[in-house]
Parts: sequence; C-alpha cells; structure tokens
Amino acid sequence: MKLRPYQQKAVELIYTYFAHSTGNPVLEAPTAAGKSVIQAEFVKGVLEQWPDQRILALCHVKELVEQNYQKMRLAWPRGSIGINAASLKRRDTRESVIFASIQSVYKIAHELGRFDLIMIDECHLVPTDGAGMYRKFIDDCRKYNPKIKVIGFSATPYRMNNGLLIEGEDRIFTDLIPAKAAGMSIDDLLAQGYLSPLTTAPVRTALDISAVPIRGGEYVAKDLAAAVDVDSVTQRACDEIVAHGRDRDAWLIFASSIEHAHHIAAYLNDLWINTKVVTGETPEAERAAIISAYRMGSIKALVNVNVLTTGFDAPHTDLLACLRPTMSASLYVQMMGRGMRVHPGKSDCLVLDFANLIATHGPVNNVTPPRRKIKGEERMAPIKECGKCLMLIHASARECMYCGEAFNFDTAPNITGKASTLDVLASKAPVKIEPTEMAFSIHSKAGKPDSLRVDYYSGPLRIATEWVCLFHEGIAQARARQWWQQHVGTAMVSNIEEAVEVAQIQAQLPAYLYIQNEGKYERIVSRGFSHAA
Repeated sequence: MKLRPYQQKAVELIYTYFAHSTGNPVLEAPTAAGKSVIQAEFVKGVLEQWPDQRILALCHVKELVEQNYQKMRLAWPRGSIGINAASLKRRDTRESVIFASIQSVYKIAHELGRFDLIMIDECHLVPTDGAGMYRKFIDDCRKYNPKIKVIGFSATPYRMNNGLLIEGEDRIFTDLIPAKAAGMSIDDLLAQGYLSPLTTAPVRTALDISAVPIRGGEYVAKDLAAAVDVDSVTQRACDEIVAHGRDRDAWLIFASSIEHAHHIAAYLNDLWINTKVVTGETPEAERAAIISAYRMGSIKALVNVNVLTTGFDAPHTDLLACLRPTMSASLYVQMMGRGMRVHPGKSDCLVLDFANLIATHGPVNNVTPPRRKIKGEERMAPIKECGKCLMLIHASARECMYCGEAFNFDTAPNITGKASTLDVLASKAPVKIEPTEMAFSIHSKAGKPDSLRVDYYSGPLRIATEWVCLFHEGIAQARARQWWQQHVGTAMVSNIEEAVEVAQIQAQLPAYLYIQNEGKYERIVSRGFSHAA
C-alpha cells in the first residue's frame, strides 16, 4: 500500500509516542482518513522490528473487522493474521495479529493468550466509567500481561456527558494525538482533496422537539419518536427531500425510530423513489442485500435508525437527510461523515437538516467536544486547545503553559438561527504561501522546558509562527520530533541552545506552506519541501 503523507505522519507519531511515553494514546482521525491503512502500516512495522509481539485489533461491527483485516492482508500478505468474529464464522486464536469483534471475545481472554498491544477502532464507544465489554476484556488481558498497551482510533474521541476519552479517574486512554498533529483534520483533508465537501440548502420543515425531555444527556427515545413521527411533518419533509434530491444519486436518511423510518420509506416509495429501511431489527442477510443494492445504485434512498453511522462506507452518497435530532456531538459528526467520502463524479454532499443539528452542534469541522461534568464543581470543559500553538491545556488556565498566550474568557455568543440556513462546514480555506526565510529563537516559560520558536517570513512579513516543544513530554514532544525530522533530519540535540544553533545552519526551508487563518491566529495546515534542496 502507498500511504498518503498524513497517514505516514500518523504512523510516525504513534511510534514517537511510545518511544517517549508510557500511556495509552488515542489517535484522532476523521472519517475517510484511512484508519485501517494507518493501523495496518503501524502493525506491520511493529512486527518487522519485533516479530514476537502479538496484537489484537478490536471493533464493534463485523464490517470493520473485515475491512481492517483486508487492509492488514494488503500490507503484510504472508503475515500470521486471523479473525475472531462469530458473525464472520471465524474463531482464530493463535495468530500474531487477530482482528476481532468485542462481542465475540470479551469473555474468552483466556483462550486467546497473551497480547502486547490492543488496538480499538471507533474507540469513542468505550465507556470511561470502568464498565462494559471493552473494560472487562482489557482487565482480563492484563492478567496475562500487566504491561499491555492500548491504542484507540476515532474521528470523535469523546463521549456525551463524559468529555474527552482521556479524562476521568477510570479512563483507559491517557493521551490524545490530535488529527491536526498529523495534518489530517477535516480542514486539512478537504484542502488536499481527500474529503468531499458538505453543503446545505434551506428547508422549510422543522421538527418540533421543544417538549421532548432529556435524560442522561440525550433525548428520551420514546418521547422523541412521538414528537417527530407526525404524518404531516414527515410528508412535508419527504417532499422537500425529493425536490432537493432530483439531481442527486444516493440519499441516506436518518430517522428517529423504527416506525418513523418505515413511514418515511412508505411515503417516498409512494412518490416512486425506490427506498429501503435498515434498522437493528433487520435480519443480517437482508441488511447485507439492501446495503449492497444501495451501493450498486439500484436503491435510491436508504433510511436507517442508528445503524449506519460508523463502519458504513458508501462513497457515492451525495445527500444526507437528517430527521433524527440528537444531543450527541459524536453522533452528529459520525452522521455527517457518511457523506464526506470522495467518489468519481461527486462534487459535494447536500445536507438537509430538519433536526436542527447544525445549530445545536455547530459546523462539522468546528465541533466543540462535550464537557465532562465534575462532581461538586461547576460544569466546565476540563481541557482546551491553545489557538496559537495548538497544545491541549486545562480549561481554567489564564495563559498557555507552552507559548504564553493569554486567553480571553469572555463568554462566546450562542449559536442562533434555524438549522436550515446554517452552513454545515465553517469556511476556512487555507492559503498557499511560499516562505523566503525562517528565524529561530528560544521561548521560555516559567516551570516548563524551553521550546524552539520558529518564525516564517515572506519577504519582510512574518506569515506564521510555530512552537517546537523538543524537551516537553507526550504528544507535544512527539509533534516536535516529527518537525525536527522533517526540517533538519539529523539526530536529536541535547538542549535548546544546541537546537537553535543546529536549526539555523541545517533546517530546510519549506517550498510552501498552507496557512489557515483562525481569527487572530495563523495555523500551518500542511507544508511541502523541494527534494532537490
């Protein structure tokens, strides 16, 4: 397999993390970034260097088990690779790498033997409170190897009401490798043409959920279904879907309940739109046949209830109709991701937001992770990202411990307006600039190791600044070492003074930078080098 540049960068960040940290990281990777490719390349590299290692790759649906297994086979054709998933009728137990569904293995750790590493795809499904199948299985595996490591992969590394997966006393994951660090945020992938953009159109039909109660941070399912599944509302929404979708090839519709889904399908079929329904109650063989027909184009519209949000890949989908309100930012991002894969002849994907999702959560490339509720404390976000140097810090910090940036604590205005008129993607088009010079200096911050400040210039104008934290810990150091390898390529230095001296002499100037304006900050989205230099 030939990796995309950001995929190779992600693999390198994982290696760097484990070279300098002892925790369990989560790699954030948007839908369509190619998590299965990243996992396969990382595993292949591990086993080439340490062939006695055993690795288990877990996920929750058979489609992902099979997909990840196939990518591993491409990366390592002669490798010792197995599958343990009842739904795939495979129960392998002794291979070096095993791809498994958590439902099939969570009670049989003793049959699988010792593992050195567990990878969990779609790890936002792992509870942070110490309960569930994943936690039971990992605890059992630690009986055979107390030093076992865990890596998570997710486009949405947070859970509703619990915040980021790296928060909380009972958390499995300890550190986040953000998508930005590898140059694979949604904005990065859109700029590089690896994602299809989303667009919206005004809709007149609105779902009235003002009286629906919320329990555990989400709408109560029974009450939501009663409020949303109203014949006149469903018919008006379907009429709008048909009007907007005449020139669209494949419609994916999110419904609020099984009955709601069948009512939507019945009305669309009455309008001569070939429509099918997939729910958790759909028999496995029938579900596979329906999804196959949708992918082949013989089914125009596919209505689903909570089953086609993760692990579902139909790149030709060019219309998303949302009739399923949710308070879950993760579910919202996952739903939007179903329309963001690229496909020949597809220029964008139209989102019809009847459920007010965009107003609730914001543009999909600018979603704020949910805040963790801390007992006895006022509800607040435990951590935040510095807009200047992109490091993750505690939300209460008055200034960034890495770059010294002071924070504005003014309350942000609430998002207002109807979902039907809001943009599903925030406009953040990066600009390509060719720098002419780099300048290096020491940045000092009390109580923290010094960092390398890098200023980029185009003529007399400073166009961007980076803080390279070579002597910090965790992901900050991982990102810094990657920067050093890209720009300098020599062995690591032992102190910040030497770093400045070596960088001034040997650092290679990028041929270009893609710079994205984020308010008063400029962020380097990606960069390229002249190999002839």
